[in-house]
Amino acid sequence: MHYLLIRDAIFSLDFEPTCLTRSQLTPSIRGTLFDWMIKVQQYLRMGTESLHLATSLVDHFISRKQIAEHNYQLVGITALFLAGKINERQAASLRTLCYLTEHSYIPKQVGFGFIYTRLNIQVLEWEQTMLDVFNFDLHIPLPHHFLGSALLSCDDFPEHCREQLRLICLYLFDLGLTEFELSKYSSSLRCAAALYLGRRLLLDSGDLTDDRSHLSSPSSDLEFQPNLKRPPLWSLKQAALTGHKEDQRLRRVASIYAAALARLQQQFSVSPTGDVSRLTVSVPEAAFIKYSNRHYGRIARLSQLMNFQYSRLLEEWKGGF
Repeated sequence: MHYLLIRDAIFSLDFEPTCLTRSQLTPSIRGTLFDWMIKVQQYLRMGTESLHLATSLVDHFISRKQIAEHNYQLVGITALFLAGKINERQAASLRTLCYLTEHSYIPKQVGFGFIYTRLNIQVLEWEQTMLDVFNFDLHIPLPHHFLGSALLSCDDFPEHCREQLRLICLYLFDLGLTEFELSKYSSSLRCAAALYLGRRLLLDSGDLTDDRSHLSSPSSDLEFQPNLKRPPLWSLKQAALTGHKEDQRLRRVASIYAAALARLQQQFSVSPTGDVSRLTVSVPEAAFIKYSNRHYGRIARLSQLMNFQYSRLLEEWKGGF
């Protein structure tokens, strides 16, 4: 844990916040690329950690090397290619990745082999460039690496709420990928902030009892009883196991996640039956669609996330910014 925190701090301090401007990129362009990368990860059934490693590689690569805007998606493809090699049992082929870029980098088939176009060769060239820039050190700490120990601090929540909390954190990690402002913060802090916001939303709902309690016997674990004392938002245990105390920086990062949720509230409305209707505002939506899937417990449609009052939360935290 201490080694991860130190390594995480090193990568965080090494990040250059003005890197997009230097390469004539914008947060909007970055958001579009990362939203597309979430869709690619889903289509190829890559692990979520592979997605986050790829986006971290893109950010830190741009931080260390200036590129032309037209090469940005190429860097994204290369990062996915490398992340797949590191994390996946069977990495996606270069041909498949090229196909998913709307035929921008498709290899030409000749006989039983492939002759790659110049742009396909560039993918391999960028791979070597990226390896050189990182000096082959591609193991960047991710928020997921800190989530297990962070959740251990949440034994003050019922078991079903801890599972909800885990899924909320995973959802916020993906939702935050398109938020460039988050990239300057360490992964451990982003993990702690997601947990902080998740606890705040679940505590605010006022329902920490197990909705399956009617199936339990009278001798069920006391953690499911409704008359338990309300847990604190952030105790010494959470601070110790996440490495971050409740302070201005923690609230600031949590508020960025909350703002992303608030923008989704403007784009989607959820009926009492759980049906989702689209409104007129356009924001990156790949994470919402991904976590509306049954595989993730449809956590993106959870009423605590879709109906919370953003202005009230900001008012509550304004003294901490």
